[in-house]
This record gives sequence, C-alpha cells and structure tokens, in this order.
Amino acid sequence: MLCMRSVYDDVGVSTQEKQYHKSCLKCATCLMNVASKAFYVHEGKAYCEQDYIALVYPGCHVCTLPVTQEVIEALGNSFHPECFVCVKCSKSLGGVKFLVKDGKLFCENDFNQIYGVTCDACKQSFVLDGQPQECLKVGDKTFHPQCFCCTVLFYFPLNLFFFF
Repeated sequence: MLCMRSVYDDVGVSTQEKQYHKSCLKCATCLMNVASKAFYVHEGKAYCEQDYIALVYPGCHVCTLPVTQEVIEALGNSFHPECFVCVKCSKSLGGVKFLVKDGKLFCENDFNQIYGVTCDACKQSFVLDGQPQECLKVGDKTFHPQCFCCTVLFYFPLNLFFFF
C-alpha cells in the first residue's frame, strides 16, 4: 500500500513508473522491503527476486521449481529437461515418443513392458524399440514364436505365427 506522501530524490527509490520512500518499497507478494535489494517491476508492482521468478516463470510439472532456462513444453505443462524423464528407467523423453498413464511419463519400451500386451511365456512385450514383433495367438494366450512350445508334442511350430 502506498503512503501517498511526497517523495524527495535523496530519500526515495525510483522504478520505471513510480517513486517510493525507501521504507515503502515492498514486494507485492511477501511484503519484504526491497529498497536495498535487487527487485523487479511487473505490471506496476515491485517484487523481490524470488517472488518475481515464481510469478513470471512457469513451475516445473515434476519438481515445481521455476523453469528459468531451457524449458520443455508437453501436455500443457512445463518441465526442466532433467525432469522430463521416464518414471521407470529415468531415460530422457526429450525428442522421443513417450506415453502417459495416470499422469506419469513413460518411454515407449517401459510403457509396453508394464501396460502392453505381453508374451504369456516370457512376459516380455511384443513391441521392441517402437516396432511390433511377431506373435502367435493360441486361444486366449499370446506368445513370441520362439517362446511357444506345444506341451503335447514338445516341438516349436515356427511356421504358425501372425502379426498383430
């Protein structure tokens, strides 16, 4: 709040638009006196450095700290490059295909390992490096061709595979 008293040059602090008494120049957010510190003016109000950064820069969706340098924008959120990683393997997701489940970021391989169709024998995904792999459907079961073994004849019918 401004005191509305006259400000003289030798006892005041000037901003881009106004003059303040040194005792009246306070951060609009935390009310700390900023007359003798670095301060910033935004939309006609003075802010201490910490509150200015929090006001102007977006907060990282993962760590919530302001993103003041390089920013990755994805899914309507901002991320530090080091925070934009797969929750399972911590691989950087910058510039690669990623998937989201329950608000969590996954690289394609880990997503498919966890949520994708997997082989009923080895439990591995049918997607490898983004490419669908061969699979064999037997009833309600799905197998890699090399994982399927007939339990009656104990042979590997490799000529019976399909693509999904």
